[in-house]
Amino acid sequence: MKKLFILIVTIIGISLSSMGQMAPTPEEDETEQGPSQSRQEWSKRTPEQRAQMQSQKMKEKLGLNDEQSKSVYDVVLSRAQKVDAIRIKTKADIMAVRLESDAKLKLILTPEQFTLMQKVKEQRGNRDSTQSGNNPNRKFKGGRGRGNR
Repeated sequence: MKKLFILIVTIIGISLSSMGQMAPTPEEDETEQGPSQSRQEWSKRTPEQRAQMQSQKMKEKLGLNDEQSKSVYDVVLSRAQKVDAIRIKTKADIMAVRLESDAKLKLILTPEQFTLMQKVKEQRGNRDSTQSGNNPNRKFKGGRGRGNR
């Protein structure tokens, strides 16, 4: 029984990860997420909320019974909590590296140069935040390749 349960959970996990890579059709996108709901809004939800919604969708689509639904919720909740912890840790690590490098640069640059560098960073941050998202002219949304700053 345990082996069967583990097998089912593994198959569901693999199915979910492969389904996550498929682009939704416009109809699916509007019906499943709603026309105004974006990935950003999804990630703002608590792990409990995301796990509840995902397990409910799985229950409806896969015809899970109550016991399976509860077990799937537990697995999905655990995954959501782990992913959130990784995101938080990664952001904190990146911020620590940035602060460390800024402190070293402050020792190298003149006060005017350092102030100018901070202004350029701020302008770049503002430009990046206005250019990201739903810009139809932007062909590639990831990485720091040539021309994607």
